[in-house]
Amino acid sequence: MEQDFDEGELEMVGAIKIKDGLFIGDDFASKDLEFIQNNKVTRIVNCAGLEVDNTFMDIGVQYLTYFWND
Repeated sequence: MEQDFDEGELEMVGAIKIKDGLFIGDDFASKDLEFIQNNKVTRIVNCAGLEVDNTFMDIGVQYLTYFWND
């Protein structure tokens, strides 16, 4: 059964584990130092570089940042 959702109806807060060592997250997750440290995150792909800062570069997290244009 397929279900249609209106834009904005689904909202993720934090990160979701896809598999060991691979997560998908939102702005909140990107700034959650406890999550980053507990899960030994060393690399982040930032797909919202114009809106979300690379917060943990100073503690050794490496970023691949995309600056999308409209």
